[in-house]
Amino acid sequence: MPKKEFNKNVIRLIQILFIIIIFSLTTLNFEKINNAEKVLGTTVDLEETIDQKISYLEGVVSKNLDYFDANVELSKLYLEKSDKENAIVYFNNAKSINPNSSEILILEKLIY
Repeated sequence: MPKKEFNKNVIRLIQILFIIIIFSLTTLNFEKINNAEKVLGTTVDLEETIDQKISYLEGVVSKNLDYFDANVELSKLYLEKSDKENAIVYFNNAKSINPNSSEILILEKLIY
């Protein structure tokens, strides 16, 4: 086999292996993406319980009381958990930070 033809075959083999590797990684990543969502810029596993999400976000809020998105998300999670008292606490925090937000208007309708 001439050297040029050998080089072409090696390059073709490397290309095929590269395509297989990329396809495998993409398939594995799509599976992971389907079980996750973005929350406040951080990927959160959907299988986490509401309590785990609440615990994480309360830690975030304790470090930064003015974190609007975290307060809104906590209010929603407490509503989902049927804990209206805590939902109102985080709703009021978020409302004091950004009272004109469309999210505040929506949450207000859900809470009251």
